[in-house]
Parts: sequence; C-alpha cells; structure tokens
Amino acid sequence: MGFYPDVLLYLDDEKEYQAEILRLAAARYLYTDGFDIRPASFLRYAFETFKGWLGLGNHCQQEKIQLGLLKFAYYGYLKGFSQERLSLLPFQQISASLFTYLCAPRTNQITEILQNSLIRFYVSHVQPHVATEGEPLISSDTYSFGRTWANLACWTEIPKLDPQNNALIAETAQQLKNHPSRYVFLQNSQYALAVATLWLEEIKSSRRSYRVTNFIRKLFNLSKDAKEIVEKALHFAPDIHKQDKNFFINFYLEKKDFDAAFNLIETLEDISEAITLLTTQFSKAQLLKYIKKDSSLAIALSRHYLAEDTDELDIIRFAAQFNSNLEKEFTAQGFLLLVAEKRYKEAYQLYINAEKNSAFFIADIEKLAEYFETQSIAKEKEAKLFKKQKNWEQVKSLALEGIEFIKMALLLDNRERRQELRAIHRCLYAEALIENDSNHAVENCNIGDINKSINLLRKCYFTNSMQQKTHLFLLAKGLMRQIDYQIHSLLPFSYEIHYHFEQYTKEHSTAINNVTVRLKELIALLEKTNDEKLKVILGKAYFLLGDTIKFFGLSENFHPYFEAAMKTVPTNPFYVLRCSEITESEKERARLQEKGVPLLKDLNYTVYDYDHWDCQRWWKDKIPEATPIADIHQLGIVQKSGWGINLS
Repeated sequence: MGFYPDVLLYLDDEKEYQAEILRLAAARYLYTDGFDIRPASFLRYAFETFKGWLGLGNHCQQEKIQLGLLKFAYYGYLKGFSQERLSLLPFQQISASLFTYLCAPRTNQITEILQNSLIRFYVSHVQPHVATEGEPLISSDTYSFGRTWANLACWTEIPKLDPQNNALIAETAQQLKNHPSRYVFLQNSQYALAVATLWLEEIKSSRRSYRVTNFIRKLFNLSKDAKEIVEKALHFAPDIHKQDKNFFINFYLEKKDFDAAFNLIETLEDISEAITLLTTQFSKAQLLKYIKKDSSLAIALSRHYLAEDTDELDIIRFAAQFNSNLEKEFTAQGFLLLVAEKRYKEAYQLYINAEKNSAFFIADIEKLAEYFETQSIAKEKEAKLFKKQKNWEQVKSLALEGIEFIKMALLLDNRERRQELRAIHRCLYAEALIENDSNHAVENCNIGDINKSINLLRKCYFTNSMQQKTHLFLLAKGLMRQIDYQIHSLLPFSYEIHYHFEQYTKEHSTAINNVTVRLKELIALLEKTNDEKLKVILGKAYFLLGDTIKFFGLSENFHPYFEAAMKTVPTNPFYVLRCSEITESEKERARLQEKGVPLLKDLNYTVYDYDHWDCQRWWKDKIPEATPIADIHQLGIVQKSGWGINLS
C-alpha cells in the first residue's frame, strides 16, 4: 500500500522539508518503503539488492526510489513550499516539463497533470514489482488520485491530496459532511469549493419559498447556525464568494465587514448595481476611503451624484473627489467648484477652453468676472502710486497686469464699466511707455513701444470730458514722439545736403511723405483744441510740417503752416521769426522781427544763435557748440514732467 501514488503521509513543515531535500541529495544510496524515503548505507543497499535478486523485494530499487522522490516533491508542491532545491535530488526518469510543473504555483490544471503522472509512473514502473497475487491492479485510465483512501474509508486523508476527480470529490464531501472533528484540506481547492458550495446550497434550499432577490434582501433573517455555516464555507473556500457575489456582498454588509463587501462590489459587472449598493450601504466617508479616484467605479459614482443642473456646492465638491476630470463632462459644475474654491485662473482656463455652447451658471461667471475686475482696479491703484513717483517701469508692469485682468473680466461679462476700465489701463500703460521713452534722446527712441502706445490709445474711448482730454493729450504726445523719431531717422548729413541733396530727397521721398502725412493727422486731431499744453504740440506740428515742405522743396505751400504755428503759439520767437522771413511785406517783416527778437532775447538767445540753429537744424551731424539752441518748441516747459491726468 505504501507505494501507491496517492499515499502521502508526510508531516514536514517547510524548514523540515528543505532540510530533508539536502539530506536526501547528499546520500549516495536511498531507501523507501513507500511511506517514507530516507538515506541508506552501503550495507543496506547491498542487502536490499540481494533481497531483490532472491525475489523478496528491493527497497532500494531505482524505480521505487524515483516514485518516492516524486511523491515527496508533490507533497512540497501541495504545501506551496519553495522548490528551488528540488534540482538537487537525484531524479532520473522524469521529463523536464514535469519538473517544471513541480516547481510551479499550485493550480487545478497543474495538480491534475502531476497526479496523472504519479499514477502512470506507478503503473508503468513500480506496480509490477510490488503488486501481490490476487490484488487488483490500478489502471492509469480509470484510477482517481485519492481512491486508495476511499477504498479504505479513510475519507479525511483525501482532501489534503487536492483531488481533481469530481465523482471522488462529491463522494468525499458527502462522507465528511457531518464529520465531528477538523481535518486537513487545501483552501480554495476543488474539494474545498465543492464542500463550501454544498453548504451554501443547503442554506438556500431551506429558503426556496422566497425569490432569490427577496432572499438577498432579507439575508439578515438567516439563523445564527446558517451564518456559522456561511463562515465555515468561506473558511474552506474564500473564493466561493465570487460564485454568488450578491449573496456574499449582503452577508458582509450585515456583518459590517465593509472591506470584504467593497472588494466584491467593485468586481460586479453591472456598475449601476454597484453604485446602488455603495450609495445605500456606505457612508460618504467610507466611499472616499474605498473608492480609488478616477477608477471606472469612481467616475460612475461622480455621475450618480451630478446632473446638468446640479448647483449644490457640497454635492459637487464630494463628486469631484472621485473624478479629476469632472469639468470635462460636467463643465458647469467644475466651473462652479473652481470659483467657489477661489481657483480663479483655473476656472478661467476651463471657461475659455470649454466646447462651444457649453452651459455655465450665470452667477459663477459674474463672480469670476467681478474677481478679475477687482484685481484690475487694485493694479490701477497701485500703478497710480508709482506714477506719482514717476517710476514708469513699475507703472508699465502693473498696468499691463491690469489690462490682462480686465480682458478676462470682459470676456466673461462685457459690461460698459469694464470696457471703460480697460481703456483706463490702456492709457496708463501707454503713458508709461511714452514717458519712459521720453527720458531718452530721440535717437534712442524705442519706436516699437511708441507705436504700441499709439495703437492702444486709438482703441480707447471715454465719455467723461476730463478723461477725454487726458486721452487726447497722451495720443498727441505719442504721435509727436513718433514723428520726432521719423524726422530724426530722415535727417541727412551736411555733406549730403550740400552735394547730393536732390538725390537724397528722391531716395527718401516715401519717408518724407510719411512725415507730412503723420503731421497732418496730428494737426487734424488737435486743430480745434483750446488747451494750452495741446497748443504747444499743435504749434510744433504746424511748424514741422511747414519746415519739412520748405526744406525738401515739396510742391505744397508752406506759408500757411508757419503762420498757423505762430498763431497757435504766438509767444514762440522761432515761429515769429520764421514768419518774418517768409512774409513779402517789408512792414510785416519789421513788425514780426520787432516782436520776435525780444522774445528770443528773453530766452537768453541771440540772433546769432538763431542763425546758426537755422543753418544746421536739418543736419544729422549738428555741431552743438555752434549754438545753445536745442529744442525750439518746448520753451520754458519741462518735457519730462509727465502731463498725464488721473483717468479715474
């Protein structure tokens, strides 16, 4: 009997098992009686060989040793012991694939392969040597692994072998159904699942009068004994809960074993059923604990709590904890949450990136617009403080930030007051660009900044008269700075004037024309002004237009422009003296000179200074020492004073 393939009586733990492998591997000779295998001495080996020669049975016979090693290795496989040292054993008659199976984790398929291999090896190599006369022989085609113990009615020995034959399993389960004491079995084995299933079916059959759904709902009516049987079934086969998930979900929920219940719920194929169980049986705190954010279950749960018109912040905030991309499906709710949490820039990005015709709650849009408007006003106030200090770099930076804030507010809610606030910021920014540039000589002008300031100012519109006046002054000043730069870029060198003037004029005709066009635009903008500061700019524009026409010999009459300059700024001696030069009336010339020369002297200039200025006024290579006169237009006025007026 000991040599039967399903007779395994080993009791080794893993430490003992590993030690035994080393002991067997180190032995030169081995001995087995079928029940056990152990090292043998040479004398024992010789004695057994002699017995075999006499026909009395050789316990050191190679086939019996190989079967003993296989059974011992199968025992280690069943127990889940490490098989790393298995290759040390002197296996001789097993295939590489069989050895691989012995070292693999236990599965029903591998177990069946190993059991059949043991049976075939016994039948082919050992049975002929151990079978006694009259003893029925085992057939590898019909024999079930474990049948030896069934024949002996030793039913408790069968479960520990992990039997795979369904008939033997059913027979064993029935025999051990009411077994009074515990016995060894393998959890989640075929046998354990069969026993667990049998117990559960008995519980359910006792309640057949209920529909299954009703039974599940009224699971709490199970008797104490029935619950103990369920626990016993789980002890035998923990995986049995996969066969009837709803039954065990409710069983776990009744026990308040939420960990186990959730582990099953998240495996349900019907996700709506899972959501119903979660929302009715779990608290919100538990949901946050168990559900992994952005999992399919989490996404479904967030959808459960939200609808297109959901506007309750607490619900939205709770749902958002399960779905990182809540705003993609529930844009309005995602927007509401971002605004409520003061994540304003994220809310704005969501708004501008949302699909066309996406719905938002108006109150949230207005709240976000109000925030950006408030930020814009704060930047305006801060910029004006730096404006008083003439710190134009700070003004520029703050005004630009203010523009960005108010642009965002306008995109959200295009109210008139916000349009005006945008204009105020644009004016502040433009003024900073102009004033900052005015600190530098015209040859170092940042024309890009000046052009930018002009473009911004042209976009501004005000209804308040004071704001209109300030806006007009800034635009005029920016345009004049632009013209000054164009004229400076146009200036020829003195030798070009004396020797190549006609050619120079021809080559620069486009630039000359651009200057006259810009001057006429500026004149048209200011010709009706009564403001003294604007008249200074207007007078300069008239004079420069006339002087450009005169110097380059353009076909247009320059007289009216010089006269307009003098009329606009009658106290400017340079305008008066220029008019005295072009008049054809001797009497008028004398009158104008009598007026202009004293005005010139009041500025501590002489007629000699005037003549030298007049001679080289269009030279790029002026000689500063020739005359103290530099700027004939801003007389007695500090050009860098920053005449901007508060726009608010």
